[in-house]
Amino acid sequence: MSARMNPSRQLALGVLIVSTLSLLAYYTLFLTESSLFGNKEQISITFAEARGLRVGDSVLVAGVRWGRVAEVEYDSSAAIDDRITVVATLSQPVEFREGGSFQIKDSTLLGGRVLSIDPGPPGSPSLPPDSIFHGDVVTSPLDAMGELLGDKNLSTTLEDFSVIVKNAREGKGVIGQLLTSDELADHLNESMGNIHAITESVREGKGTVGKLLMAEELYASIKHSADHLEATLADVEAGKGTIGALLKDEELADEVRVLVTNFSESAVSIQEITQGLKEGKGTLGKLLKDDTIFKNVSKASEDIAAITEALTTGDGTLTKLIFDHDLYDQLEVALNTITRALEEYREAAPVTTMTSVLFNAF
Repeated sequence: MSARMNPSRQLALGVLIVSTLSLLAYYTLFLTESSLFGNKEQISITFAEARGLRVGDSVLVAGVRWGRVAEVEYDSSAAIDDRITVVATLSQPVEFREGGSFQIKDSTLLGGRVLSIDPGPPGSPSLPPDSIFHGDVVTSPLDAMGELLGDKNLSTTLEDFSVIVKNAREGKGVIGQLLTSDELADHLNESMGNIHAITESVREGKGTVGKLLMAEELYASIKHSADHLEATLADVEAGKGTIGALLKDEELADEVRVLVTNFSESAVSIQEITQGLKEGKGTLGKLLKDDTIFKNVSKASEDIAAITEALTTGDGTLTKLIFDHDLYDQLEVALNTITRALEEYREAAPVTTMTSVLFNAF
């Protein structure tokens, strides 16, 4: 006859079974983002490679854990960029828009992968949830360093470094000469000594640079000039002086504008006049451009020259009137005679008039 189990043992065994079932339920429902009553959604993303992504890895939407990786499949017949298909289960639906991204990233520096999703910027056109999206793999800093320090790259780097060290030992290149050339070292020491001497001279206030840096009088003069400049700018800002008035006085500014406008109009007029002269318009333009007028003027000047030459060398009346002194004296005598005759006639005119009146009366 079998012994019956102690009630206390039965109670302990029941508590153990209930606790185990509760732990499994908690892990299933919460730690795996599973929901008995929620609306789950699955999306498919293709990648060129999985980079260690496994089923059960977290899915992050905008940095928030939003589901798990349900499947990771490899298709040898697909294109290289789409040979890996990842099916992700989302705990809640997500609206995907154009401009979003799907990336496989490292979860930590120590390892692990996550599927990071950016749904896309707000306002962009929505994409159907049953679309097949394409994602990228983000190279981690450790992977990048590993690729850089691969066997081939590392050996090449070491070989190049060995060549550099060898050339330096043989005195080749600038570094090699710096390390092995005594002459270059002497030049360098001399240059450093010169630099030291220059800096000492500057510190003692010698030379232009030294005076600029150390002379109190020069500093005071520069400060005085700067103060004057500042005062001048303040006067200009306050509208004082010609420049200040030009900048601040609206009436003066209007007068200057009118003056500039008049000058511009005058310049236009002058330009029109010169253009008219070039085109031969007007009297002056014809004088400048018309050959006929020039020829007439030239002919007239020649005629005047001939007349003056004839007056100078000829025997005509006008020439004698100008150059013959005897004829001048005779003309003067004749004019004097005519003048006296006119005066005598004027004096005798009243007597003649009186006589005519008397004779007419009788």
